[in-house]
Amino acid sequence: MSFDGSVQVACPRCRTVQTAYTGRATNCHSCGEPLATAAAQAWMGSGVPRVPVPDPGNVVGGMMVRGAISTARRGGGVNKIMVFVIGGLILSSIASFVWFRFKKDLGLNVSDGDMAYQRLGIQPRSADADQLITALDGPARRWESDAVWWALELHYVDGNGKVDLERASASVNYISPERATSYAKSYRNGSIRHFSFHQGGVSRSNAAGPPQRLETVKPPAKPGCSIKQLAGILRTRGLTAGKTVRFSFDPNHRVFVQPDAWHVIGEDPVIDAWYSMADCSHIKG
Repeated sequence: MSFDGSVQVACPRCRTVQTAYTGRATNCHSCGEPLATAAAQAWMGSGVPRVPVPDPGNVVGGMMVRGAISTARRGGGVNKIMVFVIGGLILSSIASFVWFRFKKDLGLNVSDGDMAYQRLGIQPRSADADQLITALDGPARRWESDAVWWALELHYVDGNGKVDLERASASVNYISPERATSYAKSYRNGSIRHFSFHQGGVSRSNAAGPPQRLETVKPPAKPGCSIKQLAGILRTRGLTAGKTVRFSFDPNHRVFVQPDAWHVIGEDPVIDAWYSMADCSHIKG
C-alpha cells in the first residue's frame, strides 16, 4: 500500500492483480468485479497477505491461470476442457497414423537416400524377382553411366517367382567396368554399387570395389532362363504353395560352375543345385 490510499489487490472473481484505491469505486479491469471490499481489506491489513504475487509463467493476457481454472471449475468448465484436450490428443494420434499409412502407400515413407518401391514400379508384398534387377538399371546408370548388373541374392522366392520384400532380405549389385579395371585403387574402390531391399524401400550403400584390379569385366548376359521360369520348373519338384527357396548369382562362382548359373538353395524342398541362366537346364547339385 502507499500513502495515497492505493493498494495492490487481487480480484475476488478472476484473481487479476491491479491497483485499487480505498474510498473510490474501482472495478476489475478484466471482469468488471467491484474491488471496493478487497481494497478496504488490503488497506486494513487483512487482505494484503492473501494477495498472490503473479508468476509470469502463470499469467495469460493479464489473467492468472489459477483464477481462470477456478472460474471454469465453478461453471463445470474443467470437465469440458479435459474432454477437448483428450479428444484432441486422440484425433491427433489417429491423423498421424492415417498420414503414415498414406505416405507408405504412395511410396513416400522412406528414409533419406532410400528409393520407394512404388516409384520403382515394385509391389513389395509380391515383388517379381526378375523385376528387382531391371528396376534398378536406371538408378545404377545415374550412379555410373556404364553400370551393368553384376550379382544377386534373393531370399524367400516362391513357386511363382515372387518375393515378399516386407519379410525377406534381397540385394542386387551393379558394377562399373571402367572403374573396376582401373589401376588407381582409390577410383577402383568405388566400382560396385550394392542395392539392398528392405521393408521401407531400397537403400544404396556406399560403392565398394574388388580387392584386386579386374583385367576384364564380363557381366552376365540377359538371362534366357528367368527366375520366374525356373521357379515354375521347381514347382514340379516340391516348391509348392507356402514354400520358398533362395536364388543367387555370384560371378566369383564361375571358377567352378560354367556357364553362368542360378544357385538355388532350400530346406523344404531340400535343394542345393545350379541351373543354367541360359536355358534352365540342371548343371549340378
